[in-house]
Amino acid sequence: MSGVEVSVVLPVLNEAANVPEVCRRLRRVLEPICDGFELIFVDDGSTDGTQEAVLRERALDPRVKLLWLSRNFGHQQAVSAGMDFASGDAVITMDGDLQHPPELLPELIARWRQGYAVVTTQRVSTADAGWFKRTSSRWFYAVLNRLSKLELKEGSADFRLLDRAAVRALQQMPERSRFLRGMVQWIGFEQTSVVYHAAAREAGTSKYSLRRMLRLALLATIAFSSTPLYLVAAFGCLLALASFVYGAYAVAAKLFAHVPIAGWASMLAVMTFLGGVQLISLGVVGVYIAQIYEEAKARPIYLVRRAYGFASDPDPAPAAERTAV
Repeated sequence: MSGVEVSVVLPVLNEAANVPEVCRRLRRVLEPICDGFELIFVDDGSTDGTQEAVLRERALDPRVKLLWLSRNFGHQQAVSAGMDFASGDAVITMDGDLQHPPELLPELIARWRQGYAVVTTQRVSTADAGWFKRTSSRWFYAVLNRLSKLELKEGSADFRLLDRAAVRALQQMPERSRFLRGMVQWIGFEQTSVVYHAAAREAGTSKYSLRRMLRLALLATIAFSSTPLYLVAAFGCLLALASFVYGAYAVAAKLFAHVPIAGWASMLAVMTFLGGVQLISLGVVGVYIAQIYEEAKARPIYLVRRAYGFASDPDPAPAAERTAV
C-alpha cells in the first residue's frame, strides 16, 4: 500500500490563475472522505508561470506535486504522465480549469468503493459552450461510434476515476497516438458513469482550438477503426462499376441506335472527379501509414524536465525520463 488512497491528476497549460482555487476546492471535498490523497499537476509547457503557482501551493501543502514536462506534448500525453506517477489506490483525472467540478469527486469515490474499477463522467451541458461546439461534439461521437466498435456517450470527458488495476491495464498500452476515452472503454472492467454540468471557466481560455479538436477526432478514428479504408475501397468499386455501365451504354448507343456520344466537357469533369477521388484515397491511406511510422519510431510519449514531490519512481513506465526533487 502506498499510503495514498486517491491521486488526482490535473494536466494544466497556462492555468496559473486557476491553480489556487483548484487546490482549495479539492482539499475541501477530499479531506473529509479520504485517508490520504495527492494532487498531481502536470504542466504541459506553460508560459504564464503555472509552475510557480503550483510550487507556491506545494510550499503550503506537500500533498500538492508537480510534473514539469520538457515541452508541450498534448493533453492526452500529459494525463498519461500523471497516471504513471500517481501512487493512489484510485486515480482521478480531471482538467485544471474548474469545468470539471471538484464537488463531483465524492460521488466518483463512492462508486469506486461500491466495487466499480472505472467511473466515467458524461457532460450534459457546458455553461460557456456555443452552438458550434455543441453540434461538432454531437457529430464527433455519432461518427466515431458508427465507424468504430466503441460506444462512447455524447459528452464523454477525460474526467474519470480509475482503480489501480485499470491504471496498470492502460500502462500496458504503449501507443503514441492516444485517445484515452476510447482506451478506457476498451480495457473493460466494471464501469459506471456519472453525469455533470460543466461550469464556465473561472479564468483563462480554452486550449482546444478547432485545429486541435479536428486532430483529436482524426486520431481517435484511426486508433479505433479501419472502416475509412474499407469505405475508400467500396467507393472505388462503385466508381469502377459505374464506369463499366456507362461504357457499355456508350457502345450500345453507337452500335445499335447510331447515337454519337460526344462531350469533351463531361469527359473532363469525369476525369477531374476521378483524380480527386484518387487523391482522397491516397490521403486516407497516407494518414494510416503516417501513424504506423510514428508508432514504429517508438519515441517516448512524454519527457519530464523536473518532478517535485516524488521520492521514488512509481509503476515502471519507460515513456519518460524523470528527475525527482
